[in-house]
Amino acid sequence: MWEHYRKTFLMTQAFIVSVSLILLLLGKWPIGGVVWSFLVMQFCALVGARWAERLRRKVTDARTGLPLKPR
Repeated sequence: MWEHYRKTFLMTQAFIVSVSLILLLLGKWPIGGVVWSFLVMQFCALVGARWAERLRRKVTDARTGLPLKPR
């Protein structure tokens, strides 16, 4: 998981900060709402990295595993 998160960290953080600033400045959201949306996006970035790692592992196992391996 951390390998995938580290690869996409800078772009993900830039996106999250950009969206938060847009909500604050253009959307005129209250600061509490912006903080909550920022935290939710951070959490989703971690969940997405974990999910991507799981999918990558499944694809790799399917390519290199035994064809009759029970699932």
